[in-house]
Amino acid sequence: MHTTSTHSAALEHIRTVQRPATRQSERIKVLHVAETMKGGVGTILRALLEHQIGVLGKDRVAAVVPDAHVGELGGVADGNLVRFHRAGRDLRSLASMCGTLHAALGTHRPDIVHFHSTFAGALGRLVALPTRVRETSPRIVYTPHAFPFVMQCSPLKRRIYGLVEARLAGLTDAIICVSDFEREAAVRVGIRADRLHRIYNGVPAPQGPTRPPTASKEGPLKLLFVGRFDRQKGLDVLLRAMQRLPVDEFRLTVIGGAVNDTLGQPQLANVEYLGWIPHDGLGQYYAEADVLVMPSRWEGFALVPLEALSYGLPVVATRCCSMPEVVEHRKTGLLFDVDDDQELARLLHETSRQRWALMGQTGKKQVEARFTNAKMQTVTLELYENVLARTRRWREPHAVPIPTGHWPLRS
Repeated sequence: MHTTSTHSAALEHIRTVQRPATRQSERIKVLHVAETMKGGVGTILRALLEHQIGVLGKDRVAAVVPDAHVGELGGVADGNLVRFHRAGRDLRSLASMCGTLHAALGTHRPDIVHFHSTFAGALGRLVALPTRVRETSPRIVYTPHAFPFVMQCSPLKRRIYGLVEARLAGLTDAIICVSDFEREAAVRVGIRADRLHRIYNGVPAPQGPTRPPTASKEGPLKLLFVGRFDRQKGLDVLLRAMQRLPVDEFRLTVIGGAVNDTLGQPQLANVEYLGWIPHDGLGQYYAEADVLVMPSRWEGFALVPLEALSYGLPVVATRCCSMPEVVEHRKTGLLFDVDDDQELARLLHETSRQRWALMGQTGKKQVEARFTNAKMQTVTLELYENVLARTRRWREPHAVPIPTGHWPLRS
């Protein structure tokens, strides 16, 4: 597992500040903001909205979201959504988001504004900046869903991304990191550790049957890939590994498609491409496969391996970023080096079906203990409460000073 940083003790102390009275939740008004909701961002935002609407009330939760992606939020009522027009990641669409956010801050008057992902976080915090001078200004929470400086890119780009994020952190009351890896990377680029809170992404309980605890003994080993055909996700590495494996002993099902890159779909005898499958329909594929393969070159905190493990499906993934926090080597799956298709092929060929099945069942128990929607939803709402409680203490003229180790609200 990933080694915790020297800041961990202080951060754990911050996260265990006594929770305010439950009745405080009933008074919170929250505004979420997302520039895009494709992939994991939409899944997490949907889970948070459904929970917060249920706890706080439908009139106290809203979200500024792109009209093109509203379908990602499923059953969230239209009355809780403030839409802006998004034709792509262009200036007109970004300006539409900023204008819609500015109007929503005035009409909704939230206590908490929660920004999701890089573009919403960067532009949104600048739009909200004038409100920071008011006595009733909202508190700012930001979830990058993977900081841009953890991506595979040039050192110069990573340095620029780090400098920008460190500067914008001064306009933020709390930053939610979705992994210890991400939190430690943020500290290294200069973001104050006392603003950072690690809250793991969560997944709902499986819908429908999960994998049986015993291993299948007939036919080829059924491998599954779910994701974009972009360089980040490493499908090309998996396809090279498939060419090293006996055709009659392994079969790969690929779910997804190209979004940012075009890597092609080489036609191999034991590879089937299904295209995109609705998220609600993925469960049957998790239940029927023997191994999920995640050959990513970088990740924030991917939901796909958590979803797979929740069904009892073991995972073989790259030894990068936050992956070791999800996949415990030889316990819930196996890890291999980024871009090493030879090692991937060897692990798949040498591991027995019984071993895969055992790791899958261990992973299922781990998800139930650590990575549930309920845990993520509860801890996020507690963070809001603590941010607001510290704000009130900071503003009260005769308030007791905040003890050393608790994070101040402003630079």
